[in-house]
Amino acid sequence: MSRAMSMGLRFAAGCWPGWIDGWERGSLRGVLLAWVFSGVLCTAWIGTFWWPALLGTWELRFLWGTILCSALATVSYRAMRSVMAGNVKPRGCPTNEFAQAQIHYLQENYFEAEKILAPFAKHQTLSDEDIDLEAALLLATIYRRTDRCELAIELLDRLLLLERSVKWEAELNQERDLVIERKVRNRSESS
Repeated sequence: MSRAMSMGLRFAAGCWPGWIDGWERGSLRGVLLAWVFSGVLCTAWIGTFWWPALLGTWELRFLWGTILCSALATVSYRAMRSVMAGNVKPRGCPTNEFAQAQIHYLQENYFEAEKILAPFAKHQTLSDEDIDLEAALLLATIYRRTDRCELAIELLDRLLLLERSVKWEAELNQERDLVIERKVRNRSESS
């Protein structure tokens, strides 16, 4: 694919409402918005070029006006978002800190690892967008290893509700099962 064609497709995707959010970020809302926009665009295209008797003049003007306004709003939104993104610190646990937390975890220095991960994974203090899923999953594992099963279950339940946790769903459910198993074992040993 030529560079010009690639840039053209990138520009078209940038004008398409919901496309980038749905495709690159995995947002269900973005996919639905892109699907609705596709339906409106196809209807306008068919009514204008293939079946002119399908829609009246005012309906076609309304559809094309909606398409133009949607594309302009999308471009404006992306421009504002990119300007605002320059002022925002990167989200998530930095790679070197996460690696350090893993080393502490493997050496069974759980509280040291927790100290590193907590600012990026504590669900009580962060919004859903700011939670680092990988850091939170490792933190839940640390909670399980240190017999804080209630905290682990609470954290895992919150993570499972996040839209972006779909790719980690198997691991999150497996960890949740291990936490519940540990909790049951602890109760049976104490009885």
